[in-house]
Amino acid sequence: MIYLINANIIEALGLSWQKMLLHLANFVVLALVLIFLIYKPVKKFMQKRQDEIKQKYQDAEDVKLKAQKDIDEANENAQKSQEAMKQMALEVEETKKQAEIEKEQILAEAKEQAEKIKDDARVKAQEEKELALKEAKDEVVDIAVNLAGNILQREINKEDNSKIIDEALEEWNKKND
Repeated sequence: MIYLINANIIEALGLSWQKMLLHLANFVVLALVLIFLIYKPVKKFMQKRQDEIKQKYQDAEDVKLKAQKDIDEANENAQKSQEAMKQMALEVEETKKQAEIEKEQILAEAKEQAEKIKDDARVKAQEEKELALKEAKDEVVDIAVNLAGNILQREINKEDNSKIIDEALEEWNKKND
C-alpha cells in the first residue's frame, strides 16, 4: 500500500518513471558533456597555469638563491680584499719603519764619516801647518845664515843693511808664492 501511495503521488504530480529516467539520462549526458567540454579543459588550463606559476616561483627562488650566493661571494671577496689591504698597509708601515731605521743608520754613518773626514782634515791641516812652519823656520834660518854670511863678507852700512834685508824678503816671498 505504501507503494501505491507513492505511485499515486508521483502520478498526481504528472511524473512517470519513464520521464524521470529520461530526465536522469539527460542529466547524465549533460553532466558528461559538461565534464568533457568544460570541466576537463578548465581543469587542464588551471593545472597548466598552476604549473607555470610553480615554475616561475621556482625560477624566482633559484634567482634569489643565486643572487644570495653572489652577494655572499661578493661580501667574502670584499672581506678578503679588506684583509689584503690591511696586510699591505701593515707591510707598508713595516717597510716605512725599516726605511726610517735605515735612514737613521745612514745618517749616523754619514755624520760619523763627516766627523772622521773633518778630523782627518784637521790633522792634515795641522801637519801641513807644522810642515809649513818648519819650512818657514828653515827658510828663515837659511836667510839668516845668508844674511849673516853677507854681513860678514863685507862691512855694512845702513843702506847696505836695508838693501840686504829687502833682498832677503823678496827671496823669501818668491819661495812662498
